[in-house]
Amino acid sequence: MKKFGFMIVLLLSLLVSSVQGALSLDYSFRKADVAGTTVTDGVTVVSVERGQALPIEVWINAVNSVDNVRVEASLKGYERGSIHAESDIFELDANTVKRIPLVLELPSDLDASETYTLVVEINDKHNGVLQEFPVRVKEKRHLINVLDVIFRPSSTVEAGRFLRTVVRLENLGGKDEKDIRVTVS
Repeated sequence: MKKFGFMIVLLLSLLVSSVQGALSLDYSFRKADVAGTTVTDGVTVVSVERGQALPIEVWINAVNSVDNVRVEASLKGYERGSIHAESDIFELDANTVKRIPLVLELPSDLDASETYTLVVEINDKHNGVLQEFPVRVKEKRHLINVLDVIFRPSSTVEAGRFLRTVVRLENLGGKDEKDIRVTVS
């Protein structure tokens, strides 16, 4: 029984030390502006459209002067790759607030009506601060994507001959599309 109690105390002390190592006493997260919406906690849900550039501004409170600081932002939950942006390395001066702009390029094939997690991380070589925010992805009203273009008989054509073209389209928008016209030239 004593071994079990000792193991619990050991695990708790390791957990507390790892959490303290993830915090910084030199700087802190002040707020973030995501697509024009100011978020300071993890409760505010930001709504964005897929296929757009997502501007993010991060404000950092500097308590002490720190060198080699970087801000990273990533959208978690995208299954076809990573959506990630990071700042250049910069310095923080003591008792100042610094604004860092970032832009995440959202792919047009993100699942619409899904809520993803935007992770903003401020770190230097010794410490780090992490904030998470929910982001709801909506579809645009009208968005057509060209999936494939097929030329027959080939990609070259002789004078006076026909070139048959098949264009495969994908509707990524929220509305049904009618009377679509494709022009090949």
